[in-house]
Amino acid sequence: MLSVEILGGVGEYGRNCFYIENQRQAILLDCGIMKNTQKTPPNITFNHIEKLAAVFISHSHIDHVGALPILQNMGYTGPILMSHTTAQQLPLLIPQVRTFYPDTIGKWIEVNEYLAFQWGYSGHLIGSVWYKIRFFDEMIFFSGDYVVDSYLLKATLPEEDGTVYDVAFIDSGHAEKCIRNLEVLQQMAMYVKAHPNHSFIFPSSFRAKQSIL
Repeated sequence: MLSVEILGGVGEYGRNCFYIENQRQAILLDCGIMKNTQKTPPNITFNHIEKLAAVFISHSHIDHVGALPILQNMGYTGPILMSHTTAQQLPLLIPQVRTFYPDTIGKWIEVNEYLAFQWGYSGHLIGSVWYKIRFFDEMIFFSGDYVVDSYLLKATLPEEDGTVYDVAFIDSGHAEKCIRNLEVLQQMAMYVKAHPNHSFIFPSSFRAKQSIL
């Protein structure tokens, strides 16, 4: 039976971190810090680390990965799973990072004898993913910042194979924002066409590096 502990990220903006224990083994879903001057870490303790078998990272934003050096400092030596693209965006070398590539999408990837996962694209930024995790006999779905309406980064969904999930974690921190992307793009195109001699700057989240601790 799954035991879930929220170490950060619910009712606040930042330090996303969810601890799941099953049969005296545990996994961690994201490990971020708060976006404040104190860089507040999640409420992780040495008791959590003792049972931790794997860490799953959804994407490279600081509120999802900023506390990874803390795990190292506390003695965690197990695998930290993320897409290869996400790993490339981290400014620090973390030896136990274990990556997966686009050709494995939708396939089961084994971590150990009781833990395996599938993954897909969450549509939030380059390299961001969701996970379908088999943890002993329990099934978990996890996604950080799932975005369904991006015209640049198409999100995918798990295959409809009759799976019944025991628990699902879906980051909906941006759920209150309703942006009609196609309409906005059309308006931008019209404005650019009407001002052919102007320069335009378009902000985006496609950064080569993300600052963590």
